[in-house]
Amino acid sequence: MVAKLKWLLIVILAVVVVVFIYSGSLSNMVGSNMVGQAPVAQVPLFDTYWRVSHVHNEPVTAREFNEAHLLFLTNGRLAGADGCNRISGAYRISGEQLAFGQLAVTRLFCEDAMTEAERFGRELFAIESFVIEGTTLFLLNTDSIRSIRLDAVSREQ
Repeated sequence: MVAKLKWLLIVILAVVVVVFIYSGSLSNMVGSNMVGQAPVAQVPLFDTYWRVSHVHNEPVTAREFNEAHLLFLTNGRLAGADGCNRISGAYRISGEQLAFGQLAVTRLFCEDAMTEAERFGRELFAIESFVIEGTTLFLLNTDSIRSIRLDAVSREQ
């Protein structure tokens, strides 16, 4: 009798697990979209190398020299590049509001990168807030449009 009761309990438990898997409830409970996929931890804004991947939904060309990126240091300083020129300066954060102070930008001539660099620079000066979703940072402009997308990159890459 006890063996039959254990068997019945195992079958009921298996059915519950299958129902959860197919309903998506189990994947929501573990914080991911698929069963077996590890939940993505949110990356901190500070001291993370943020590679620019898109400006206004247009992909940014990856470059070895002065790759477009930003690094928000914990002391309120910003470092980075627009894909051609180096960027440095100050920023302030209040909640999800982001304001840049005076930014210094070098003035190099990069024949193959000038258009993207100028587009990135124009958008950067219009940023007012940010949102981090997992390993992606979105910079929002004055119209709350996600105008710049950056992806967290480990320093070893």
